Amino acid sequence: MNKHRQDKQFTYDGSLKTNQKGRNLRVGAFIFGASESSQKKQKSSMRALLKDSNSDVKYFVEKDTHQKRDVEDREELQRASRYCRTSNATFLVSTLKGLFETQWQALSWMKHQAEMYDTHFMVADDPNISRGTIHVLSAQADEMRKRIGAESKKALDEIRQKLKEGERVVGVNAPHEDFSDTQTKGNQRQAELARKRDEEIMPEIVALQALGMSYAAIARQFNMLDIPTPSRLRGQKEVGEWHASTVRNIVLRNKGEDK
Repeated sequence: MNKHRQDKQFTYDGSLKTNQKGRNLRVGAFIFGASESSQKKQKSSMRALLKDSNSDVKYFVEKDTHQKRDVEDREELQRASRYCRTSNATFLVSTLKGLFETQWQALSWMKHQAEMYDTHFMVADDPNISRGTIHVLSAQADEMRKRIGAESKKALDEIRQKLKEGERVVGVNAPHEDFSDTQTKGNQRQAELARKRDEEIMPEIVALQALGMSYAAIARQFNMLDIPTPSRLRGQKEVGEWHASTVRNIVLRNKGEDK
């Protein structure tokens, strides 16, 4: 246990619940580099989260564009994290979106802080993120990114091999022609791939459900980790977001039920 965590008066792990309202919290609130309007929104969301608690808040405001620097060169971030570990304070941010270049990097940094310094975290727009869940989410992110990367490489290799052998590769957005047999086979192939993708993502959904997360919360986590949606994996969208209905449909398909 880190020596700065022996006094538990101000510790916090999770979203503000009814029995925690009015509780004393010492908080290091970090407002990361962004436009002035964005920083105002960050501060507003933090105040909204803490309005029912008796909080001792110290704000750390980073200059615009500094979030693109290496962690070691982000002086205000270093000051905020040092304050939290030496003052037994909870590290608070409004969101992980924009904290680092990627949300996966933000999650990895938070995991490191929790492991090395026993730091507690709050994220205003995602109460599921805490010291207790961050290790699970970070580990899942690593595994899913590796698997998706491997699957993407395999798919590209298959396309290259087909082109090399002179076989025609039909894209989902290609002009319609009279190729009903090809289309039928293509639909069967898409259905097979969809089943495979469902099987791959279901263990992650089950693990997050075990943490008490709803379909909407799981969708937020997948978006945060930039996990490709089924439509993105099919090539139908370059950008797509997970929704509660997306997660629910996968769960129902896995159970063999209708949407």
